[in-house]
Amino acid sequence: MLIVTISSILTFVLVYITTLDIKSSAIFAIITTIYVVCYPARKTRQYLTKLKSIKECNNFISTYIVSLSISNSIEKAFHDVTLKSSKSLDKRLKILNSNDSYQALLSLKDYFKTSNYDVFLNILSLFINNGGNILTMTMHLQEEIRHNDEILSSIHAISIRKISEFIVLWAFSIAIVLFLRFGLNNVYSMMQSTPYFNYEILFFFSFIIISFHFEISAMVNSLKRVTANV
Repeated sequence: MLIVTISSILTFVLVYITTLDIKSSAIFAIITTIYVVCYPARKTRQYLTKLKSIKECNNFISTYIVSLSISNSIEKAFHDVTLKSSKSLDKRLKILNSNDSYQALLSLKDYFKTSNYDVFLNILSLFINNGGNILTMTMHLQEEIRHNDEILSSIHAISIRKISEFIVLWAFSIAIVLFLRFGLNNVYSMMQSTPYFNYEILFFFSFIIISFHFEISAMVNSLKRVTANV
Protein backbone atom coordinates (compact mmCIF):
# COMPACT_ATOMS: atom_id res chain seq x y z
CA MET A 1 0.00 0.00 0.00
CA LEU A 2 2.91 2.33 0.74
CA ILE A 3 4.32 1.78 -2.76
CA VAL A 4 0.92 2.57 -4.30
CA THR A 5 0.67 5.79 -2.28
CA ILE A 6 4.20 6.85 -3.23
CA SER A 7 3.62 6.10 -6.92
CA SER A 8 0.36 8.11 -6.84
CA ILE A 9 2.01 11.15 -5.24
CA LEU A 10 5.05 10.91 -7.52
CA THR A 11 2.84 10.68 -10.60
CA PHE A 12 0.84 13.73 -9.57
CA VAL A 13 3.98 15.77 -8.81
CA LEU A 14 5.76 14.85 -12.07
CA VAL A 15 2.71 15.48 -14.26
CA TYR A 16 1.98 18.77 -12.53
CA ILE A 17 5.58 19.98 -12.79
CA THR A 18 5.66 19.25 -16.51
CA THR A 19 2.14 20.46 -17.41
CA LEU A 20 1.31 23.01 -14.69
CA ASP A 21 -2.26 21.73 -14.98
CA ILE A 22 -3.50 20.62 -11.57
CA LYS A 23 -6.77 19.18 -12.89
CA SER A 24 -5.11 16.97 -15.52
CA SER A 25 -2.44 15.97 -13.01
CA ALA A 26 -5.02 14.91 -10.42
CA ILE A 27 -7.09 12.94 -12.95
CA PHE A 28 -4.01 11.22 -14.37
CA ALA A 29 -2.73 10.37 -10.86
CA ILE A 30 -6.11 8.89 -9.87
CA ILE A 31 -6.29 6.76 -13.04
CA THR A 32 -2.70 5.60 -12.51
CA THR A 33 -3.43 4.68 -8.88
CA ILE A 34 -6.51 2.66 -9.85
CA TYR A 35 -4.49 0.86 -12.52
CA VAL A 36 -1.57 0.12 -10.15
CA VAL A 37 -3.93 -1.32 -7.54
CA CYS A 38 -5.90 -3.39 -10.06
CA TYR A 39 -3.02 -4.84 -12.06
CA PRO A 40 0.68 -4.40 -11.17
CA ALA A 41 0.24 -4.57 -7.38
CA ARG A 42 -2.10 -7.57 -7.62
CA LYS A 43 -0.04 -9.43 -10.22
CA THR A 44 3.24 -8.80 -8.40
CA ARG A 45 1.71 -10.08 -5.16
CA GLN A 46 0.49 -13.22 -6.97
CA TYR A 47 3.91 -13.67 -8.58
CA LEU A 48 5.75 -13.45 -5.25
CA THR A 49 3.21 -15.69 -3.51
CA LYS A 50 3.51 -18.35 -6.21
CA LEU A 51 7.30 -18.18 -6.15
CA LYS A 52 7.38 -18.46 -2.37
CA SER A 53 4.89 -21.33 -2.37
CA ILE A 54 6.89 -23.42 -4.85
CA LYS A 55 10.17 -22.83 -3.02
CA GLU A 56 8.52 -23.65 0.30
CA CYS A 57 7.12 -26.88 -1.13
CA ASN A 58 10.48 -27.92 -2.59
CA ASN A 59 12.25 -27.15 0.68
CA PHE A 60 9.59 -29.04 2.65
CA ILE A 61 9.97 -32.14 0.48
CA SER A 62 13.79 -32.07 0.52
CA THR A 63 13.96 -31.59 4.30
CA TYR A 64 11.42 -34.34 4.91
CA ILE A 65 13.28 -36.82 2.70
CA VAL A 66 16.61 -36.15 4.43
CA SER A 67 15.05 -36.48 7.88
CA LEU A 68 13.20 -39.65 6.90
CA SER A 69 16.39 -41.20 5.50
CA ILE A 70 18.11 -40.60 8.87
CA SER A 71 15.32 -41.48 11.30
CA ASN A 72 13.34 -43.94 9.15
CA SER A 73 10.27 -42.62 10.97
CA ILE A 74 7.33 -40.87 9.31
CA GLU A 75 6.42 -39.12 12.57
CA LYS A 76 9.97 -37.98 13.39
CA ALA A 77 10.54 -36.66 9.86
CA PHE A 78 7.25 -34.75 9.99
CA HIS A 79 8.16 -33.27 13.36
CA ASP A 80 11.58 -32.19 12.07
CA VAL A 81 10.25 -30.56 8.91
CA THR A 82 7.55 -28.59 10.76
CA LEU A 83 10.12 -27.06 13.09
CA LYS A 84 11.26 -24.80 10.23
CA SER A 85 7.89 -24.22 8.61
CA SER A 86 6.54 -20.81 7.62
CA LYS A 87 3.85 -18.96 9.56
CA SER A 88 1.23 -19.78 6.92
CA LEU A 89 2.11 -23.48 7.06
CA ASP A 90 2.04 -23.43 10.88
CA LYS A 91 -1.42 -21.90 10.69
CA ARG A 92 -2.59 -24.63 8.31
CA LEU A 93 -1.16 -27.37 10.56
CA LYS A 94 -2.94 -25.89 13.59
CA ILE A 95 -6.20 -25.96 11.65
CA LEU A 96 -5.63 -29.60 10.68
CA ASN A 97 -4.71 -30.54 14.26
CA SER A 98 -4.01 -34.13 13.24
CA ASN A 99 -2.02 -36.65 15.27
CA ASP A 100 -1.56 -38.82 12.18
CA SER A 101 1.56 -37.53 10.41
CA TYR A 102 0.79 -39.24 7.10
CA GLN A 103 -2.79 -37.95 7.12
CA ALA A 104 -1.45 -34.45 7.81
CA LEU A 105 0.88 -34.78 4.81
CA LEU A 106 -2.07 -35.81 2.63
CA SER A 107 -4.07 -32.83 3.88
CA LEU A 108 -1.26 -30.46 2.90
CA LYS A 109 -1.85 -31.38 -0.74
CA ASP A 110 -4.37 -28.54 -0.96
CA TYR A 111 -1.84 -26.17 0.60
CA PHE A 112 1.12 -26.81 -1.72
CA LYS A 113 -0.83 -27.59 -4.93
CA THR A 114 2.17 -28.74 -6.98
CA SER A 115 2.74 -31.86 -9.05
CA ASN A 116 6.04 -32.44 -7.22
CA TYR A 117 4.15 -32.76 -3.95
CA ASP A 118 1.78 -35.27 -5.56
CA VAL A 119 4.77 -37.33 -6.70
CA PHE A 120 6.27 -37.06 -3.21
CA LEU A 121 3.06 -38.43 -1.64
CA ASN A 122 2.97 -41.33 -4.11
CA ILE A 123 6.57 -42.26 -3.34
CA LEU A 124 5.94 -41.94 0.39
CA SER A 125 2.94 -44.26 0.09
CA LEU A 126 5.13 -46.86 -1.63
CA PHE A 127 7.76 -46.45 1.09
CA ILE A 128 5.19 -46.98 3.87
CA ASN A 129 3.64 -50.03 2.22
CA ASN A 130 6.71 -51.71 0.75
CA GLY A 131 9.71 -50.18 2.51
CA GLY A 132 12.97 -49.44 0.69
CA ASN A 133 15.59 -46.71 0.57
CA ILE A 134 13.82 -43.35 0.52
CA LEU A 135 16.85 -41.57 -0.95
CA THR A 136 16.99 -43.99 -3.88
CA MET A 137 13.23 -43.88 -4.37
CA THR A 138 13.19 -40.07 -4.50
CA MET A 139 16.39 -39.59 -6.49
CA HIS A 140 14.64 -38.39 -9.66
CA LEU A 141 12.24 -36.22 -7.67
CA GLN A 142 15.12 -34.52 -5.87
CA GLU A 143 16.85 -33.88 -9.20
CA GLU A 144 13.63 -32.34 -10.51
CA ILE A 145 13.34 -30.16 -7.41
CA ARG A 146 16.92 -28.91 -7.76
CA HIS A 147 16.33 -28.20 -11.44
CA ASN A 148 13.12 -26.27 -10.66
CA ASP A 149 14.84 -24.25 -7.95
CA GLU A 150 17.62 -23.25 -10.34
CA ILE A 151 15.14 -22.19 -13.03
CA LEU A 152 12.99 -20.22 -10.57
CA SER A 153 16.03 -18.44 -9.15
CA SER A 154 17.17 -17.60 -12.67
CA ILE A 155 13.75 -16.29 -13.72
CA HIS A 156 13.46 -14.19 -10.57
CA ALA A 157 16.93 -12.71 -11.09
CA ILE A 158 16.14 -11.90 -14.73
CA SER A 159 12.81 -10.31 -13.75
CA ILE A 160 14.52 -8.11 -11.14
CA ARG A 161 17.19 -7.11 -13.65
CA LYS A 162 14.63 -6.20 -16.34
CA ILE A 163 12.49 -4.19 -13.92
CA SER A 164 15.62 -2.38 -12.71
CA GLU A 165 16.68 -1.62 -16.30
CA PHE A 166 13.15 -0.37 -17.04
CA ILE A 167 13.20 1.97 -14.04
CA VAL A 168 16.66 3.33 -14.92
CA LEU A 169 15.71 3.89 -18.57
CA TRP A 170 12.52 5.79 -17.85
CA ALA A 171 14.02 7.66 -14.90
CA PHE A 172 16.66 8.94 -17.32
CA SER A 173 13.95 9.95 -19.81
CA ILE A 174 12.00 11.79 -17.10
CA ALA A 175 15.22 13.47 -15.96
CA ILE A 176 15.66 14.86 -19.49
CA VAL A 177 12.14 16.29 -19.42
CA LEU A 178 12.78 17.84 -15.99
CA PHE A 179 16.05 19.29 -17.26
CA LEU A 180 14.15 20.98 -20.09
CA ARG A 181 11.58 22.19 -17.58
CA PHE A 182 14.05 23.80 -15.18
CA GLY A 183 17.34 24.08 -17.10
CA LEU A 184 15.93 25.45 -20.33
CA ASN A 185 12.89 27.22 -18.95
CA ASN A 186 12.50 29.67 -21.86
CA VAL A 187 12.54 26.91 -24.44
CA TYR A 188 10.15 24.82 -22.34
CA SER A 189 7.75 27.78 -21.99
CA MET A 190 7.68 28.17 -25.77
CA MET A 191 6.94 24.47 -26.17
CA GLN A 192 4.24 24.64 -23.49
CA SER A 193 2.50 27.46 -25.34
CA THR A 194 1.71 25.13 -28.26
CA PRO A 195 -1.90 23.81 -28.28
CA TYR A 196 -1.20 20.11 -27.78
CA PHE A 197 1.93 20.17 -25.63
CA ASN A 198 0.22 19.05 -22.41
CA TYR A 199 -1.45 16.20 -24.27
CA GLU A 200 1.95 15.11 -25.53
CA ILE A 201 3.30 15.13 -21.95
CA LEU A 202 0.33 13.06 -20.80
CA PHE A 203 0.95 10.65 -23.67
CA PHE A 204 4.60 10.40 -22.60
CA PHE A 205 3.62 9.35 -19.07
CA SER A 206 0.89 7.07 -20.43
CA PHE A 207 3.48 5.33 -22.58
CA ILE A 208 5.57 4.70 -19.46
CA ILE A 209 2.55 3.09 -17.76
CA ILE A 210 1.85 0.95 -20.85
CA SER A 211 5.48 -0.15 -21.03
CA PHE A 212 5.40 -1.04 -17.33
CA HIS A 213 2.25 -3.08 -17.95
CA PHE A 214 4.06 -5.19 -20.54
CA GLU A 215 7.06 -5.65 -18.24
CA ILE A 216 4.87 -6.93 -15.42
CA SER A 217 2.93 -9.17 -17.82
CA ALA A 218 6.16 -10.66 -19.17
CA MET A 219 7.41 -11.34 -15.63
CA VAL A 220 4.19 -13.08 -14.58
CA ASN A 221 3.88 -15.08 -17.82
CA SER A 222 7.46 -16.33 -17.58
CA LEU A 223 6.71 -17.76 -14.14
CA LYS A 224 3.46 -19.31 -15.40
CA ARG A 225 5.26 -21.07 -18.25
CA VAL A 226 7.88 -22.55 -15.95
CA THR A 227 5.49 -23.57 -13.19
CA ALA A 228 2.82 -25.02 -15.49
CA ASN A 229 4.07 -28.56 -14.80
CA VAL A 230 5.64 -28.07 -11.37
